[in-house]
Amino acid sequence: MNLELKTINTSLNLQSRAEGIAELLKESIAKNSRIAYTSDWALFEAYCNSFSLIALPATPVVVADFLSNVRTNKGARYKPSSLQRFLVSIKRTHKRNGYIDPTSNDIIHELMRGIRRSDTRSKRQAQAMKLNKLIEKVSYMPKTNKALRDKALLLIGFGGAFRRSELASLMVSDVQETDYGIAITVQRSKTDQTGKGMIKSFVYGRLPEHCPVRVIKQYIERFELKPDEPLFLRVRKGDIIVRKALGGDGVNGIVKRYFPELSAHSMRAGFITETARKGRSIPEIMQQTGHRSQEQVANYIRLEQNIKNNAIVGLF
Repeated sequence: MNLELKTINTSLNLQSRAEGIAELLKESIAKNSRIAYTSDWALFEAYCNSFSLIALPATPVVVADFLSNVRTNKGARYKPSSLQRFLVSIKRTHKRNGYIDPTSNDIIHELMRGIRRSDTRSKRQAQAMKLNKLIEKVSYMPKTNKALRDKALLLIGFGGAFRRSELASLMVSDVQETDYGIAITVQRSKTDQTGKGMIKSFVYGRLPEHCPVRVIKQYIERFELKPDEPLFLRVRKGDIIVRKALGGDGVNGIVKRYFPELSAHSMRAGFITETARKGRSIPEIMQQTGHRSQEQVANYIRLEQNIKNNAIVGLF
């Protein structure tokens, strides 16, 4: 129990009430973030132990030593963004235990600046899925349960610019019929940690065989999905429906089954590039993607714009 919870427990003198507050404090951070913080702190603590350094409380020099040496771990070089997350984990652990934050120091700030400047790797961006290739794939899928599930996921994933974690967490109750098609509510996402939720809208397409609205309705009906069930279920060998949620890795696996060179994020990237090609503005695109920064969306569009406005077009 850390210092904050010890103080709560002592002042209330009731273990059950202290545990209730502890649970709410725990819920203030998303589950994936909690897992990452725990893993990061374990790495820092193990590093300190291996060199007989004190992890808690640590000094800025110890943190700087950790950053400079952990950049390569078994040959895998950490990104600056990962190192920044390590700092957040170290800061959080110190503050929650009543110690001074060793990361809020000029040494650390300057070290991170140097790390970013020396990081010469180009940022890898997910390859965008092409809409015409997607339509080609879904148009010739067999009539099996698995194929219908895959078809619904690919069309919804692309049309809604979903992250794979969002697709995996959807419930049937998140899908609502509208006059124009359907609306899917994302209860919580990477950029919405407080659970305000956002709505992704779908309108009826021109052709039924690759219309996201018609296909998801067909899928829900055939799988006899109930409102309190996960939207995307597992299908095991023999085309047998398993009434358990498809996880994030399962979402990625479906994309790779039909597009081996792509990933689940390629659906999101594909939505951005395809809608930009059709002249949609960045704010319009962001309404569906849920991005908080226009710059993030613009990064996906730049390659497309580079060719569109390049003097080499029509030269040869």
